[in-house]
Amino acid sequence: MADAMITARMIASKKAAGNQVFEKLGSTPSQAINQLYDYVIAEKKLPFSEEHSQKPTVQELRDAQSVEGVQLRHVAFLPYVR
Repeated sequence: MADAMITARMIASKKAAGNQVFEKLGSTPSQAINQLYDYVIAEKKLPFSEEHSQKPTVQELRDAQSVEGVQLRHVAFLPYVR
């Protein structure tokens, strides 16, 4: 079966922070997305609450700043904060 590609939009700092975590976990974004799809197909639901699919809170942005090597600029997040 041929591979298909998925494109997703997110703020660049979220991608950078996530990629660092995936690397530390020995995984990749593609592996995580494949596991997400496997779960959704099998369970017919998301593996997390709808609350987490919304815009980040100020606290979530502050927590993301603690990832080593990632610097977030608060101005860039104003339209994205709930």
